[in-house]
Amino acid sequence: MRMDRIPSFLPTLLLILLMSSSFCMPVLAQENEEETYTLVLREVALEQALEQLVFTTKMNLLYDPILISNQTIFCNSRNEVAENILRCITEAAELDFYQLSSGTYVLVERAQEEPQYGDLAGIVVDIETGEPLPYANVFLADASTGTAANSAGMFSFTSLLKGTHAVVATYVGYEPALDSVWIPAEGRIRKSIALKPSPIVADPIIVNGLQQRLPSVDLKAEKLTPENFSRSGFQGTDDVLYNAGASMAVGIRPPYVDLHIQGGESSEHQIQLDGAPVFEPVSLGRLLGAFSPLAIGRLTVHKAGFGAPIGSQLAGIISAQQHIEPKDGDNVTLQLDPVSANGRVSFGFDLPGRAESAFMVAGRTSVWDLYKYNTLDGMLQDWNTIDPQLSATALGVDATALSFTPHRHGSDVSFSDLHAAGRITINPFHKLYFSAYQGKNNIGTELLSAAASNVAEADFILLTRDKYRWTNTTAVLKHEWLLGARAMGVLKLSNSLHTLRHNYNMIDSNAITLPDNIDTAGIEQALTNELNTGDTPDDKNRIRETTLSAQLELSVAKNHHLITGIEATSVSNQFRLDSPFFARLETANDTWRAAGYVHDKIAIGLNTNIEAGTRLTYLPDREKVYFEPRISLRHDVTSSSIGSYALHLAAGVYRQYVNQFDLSSVGPSAAVPSIRFWLPIDETLAPPKAIHYTANFLVVPTEGWSFRIESYYKDQPQILSLKYHSLLVPGIIDAQDSVPESAYIEESDGFAYGGGIFVEKQYRRGLVGLSYSYSEAKRRYPELFDDRLETTAWNEPHRLSLSHEHAFTQQLSTSLRAHGIWGRTWGFRQAYYDYLATHNPDREQYAPYDLTNPSAHKMAPHYQVDFGIAYERMFNDVTIQLRADVLNVLNRKNVVDWSFINPTDASLPLERIERTMPGTMTAISLRAQF
Repeated sequence: MRMDRIPSFLPTLLLILLMSSSFCMPVLAQENEEETYTLVLREVALEQALEQLVFTTKMNLLYDPILISNQTIFCNSRNEVAENILRCITEAAELDFYQLSSGTYVLVERAQEEPQYGDLAGIVVDIETGEPLPYANVFLADASTGTAANSAGMFSFTSLLKGTHAVVATYVGYEPALDSVWIPAEGRIRKSIALKPSPIVADPIIVNGLQQRLPSVDLKAEKLTPENFSRSGFQGTDDVLYNAGASMAVGIRPPYVDLHIQGGESSEHQIQLDGAPVFEPVSLGRLLGAFSPLAIGRLTVHKAGFGAPIGSQLAGIISAQQHIEPKDGDNVTLQLDPVSANGRVSFGFDLPGRAESAFMVAGRTSVWDLYKYNTLDGMLQDWNTIDPQLSATALGVDATALSFTPHRHGSDVSFSDLHAAGRITINPFHKLYFSAYQGKNNIGTELLSAAASNVAEADFILLTRDKYRWTNTTAVLKHEWLLGARAMGVLKLSNSLHTLRHNYNMIDSNAITLPDNIDTAGIEQALTNELNTGDTPDDKNRIRETTLSAQLELSVAKNHHLITGIEATSVSNQFRLDSPFFARLETANDTWRAAGYVHDKIAIGLNTNIEAGTRLTYLPDREKVYFEPRISLRHDVTSSSIGSYALHLAAGVYRQYVNQFDLSSVGPSAAVPSIRFWLPIDETLAPPKAIHYTANFLVVPTEGWSFRIESYYKDQPQILSLKYHSLLVPGIIDAQDSVPESAYIEESDGFAYGGGIFVEKQYRRGLVGLSYSYSEAKRRYPELFDDRLETTAWNEPHRLSLSHEHAFTQQLSTSLRAHGIWGRTWGFRQAYYDYLATHNPDREQYAPYDLTNPSAHKMAPHYQVDFGIAYERMFNDVTIQLRADVLNVLNRKNVVDWSFINPTDASLPLERIERTMPGTMTAISLRAQF
């Protein structure tokens, strides 16, 4: 009610009340203007507050009892005069007052005013390192709203009422932080919130599949630790990417590190380092991940239903982020394990203008020349043997007449990784990042075999040589800054270059002229000379991708955020296939694409969030724009009869514009299962397409317990596959400078669905986790398997996993991991299905096995139990960690694949032999941090 609308009878009423002894408040003497008081009121009834004010200050106060009914207030006044305390109370009660000439104060209704608003923006950082915490949760406790910080840890709220607001920030593995901030009218406040790590076992690494908010942060995030890297590698060495396999519905087909996200092929997701794609993120012939574990601080897995800003890939995106060490001091870390030596140096210094900097350099190199790890060397020897069926097909002879005996085996393995990253903090809301990476990987084998039971009686001697050389180089420059209380910007330039060179040579003693009475050593030397001087087939793939992107995040309202961005990408590619087993093929392609996206996030109260957006990509080669609409809903309940729970639903369209293909290595003694190459699609092919549907549910009944259910369905109406018949038969593809991709790549279709349940219990000294997942993935393979939908080779129908981490003391900890896989098919090595089945379509040739029906070739269950123990202690300023791992504790001979050998009696059917994983493996690693 306005002041000029006070009823005319009120002054009379006030006079009557002054003279009445029945007035609700006693009339007391007026307080001394110089005297001050302290009054603290927390959720106190307004009537009681006024009584206390009058009693304490002896103030004369008049009011209508109707004004103060059913109200409670908050008010803190310290060392204030009585009138200021009254002002605090009336502001909290949304009332007003005036003073009569007699000195008596009169309460009245407040004149209606337009609400006044301000804006809040800030950043959430680690209190020890100063590094931003991406996707941290930020809530306004008094406004029933919240948001998720962006990838740079920045957040913003707009249109907040003037006054004090309580701000709460949370992040997985950190203690929540509660702070308050005063928002002035028409003001713009910036706030930095620092969170303190809350160690359970160790500092967290985030494996993320959904977007973080409230309890649903656990739907999206599974906690791993840097120490996990020391107990997950195939040979007992550190392996970063292997940790992604701990995420539910992410499979790793033994023994390789190739990942499969929710039924997708390894070609259908992208691995990024600081936002730049890494095309061959493996080493040791795909047996180890390619990143130094000392360089990586966060691993994020985006699974079905990821948002438009994340990108375009059919199955998902795995993002690794390099870690810049704490700003409080320099340090050096060294580590030695059975196959590599690792090192890391971090440092920082202040710059002019109160700016700060932090830098990190890390590297890893193989120690093969100094020490050949017996497990790895033995495995290479066991696996690098002449396959009689592939040899016979390649040589054009009768396979039943061949029986090879290895005579000499040699292997050469080397790899190295170099990481560098830096951050310049101009101020907490304005930062520059840069990062660089180069990984090199070489693996080669040489095998001399005799085509008989011993060399002296050999019909001929065969010498094979198989060499691979991979190089990956990435560089990223990124600028992140807070443009204002309503906007945040990111500008990024990234470059990625990948090269592959592959040579396979095979020569036998019948192919060259040899002198009479030459011995075995002479034959070997003659074959070696011939290989060294002859023409060497050389497969090659080179791809460079450069992207310039800009992203803008707008806080439209306190519960409404908009993200929009644009990207321009240049792609240069060369591919040459010069294998003796395939048609010669050479292509080159320089192209570009432009993309934009918009992503709208609307919070309906604190519990429900709706996100919708789309990506638009223009391909100039096809002169067409492709749309990828996406939508998700997330609902959180923080308190109920079953505890807190969260529901996440999402759907969307996903495409892929650079595609990976695996051409089976059909060399009789190939060391690596396939030749992997990448191609940007040309005008003859439409980009692959997948449609995601996902539903996830999380329940946290009590502190420490969590139950998570995930489910997904992926329709794949457009996928791409190699046409082996075209690649294997000479003349179908002419050797020319440019061959359309549709000549050797064909469109296909498929689907995948599955789900799982994960239960975890955290306690003071560790955690226990148990998960079960089911999956089904099928697709059509051109010109193979009668053109029917066939279960994929990587499908793991049933997977059961158990993990246990326990810290007995601050120095001593143990870990236990176990998993079992049931229902795998495609028992034979991949080249049998791709190469033999195409060259030899007679189904009876390999009886009783039918190579055109891989689903019938069911493999034995795969079981593995790993145990690790670590002891860590500080000596002066040096922290030493000694770790011992025992992998495959049960010494189980898990089967990798099958092959054929010829029986001793030609009248008998072919014999099947199994290639197996190594038995029990023990590895010791040592780490020192200065």
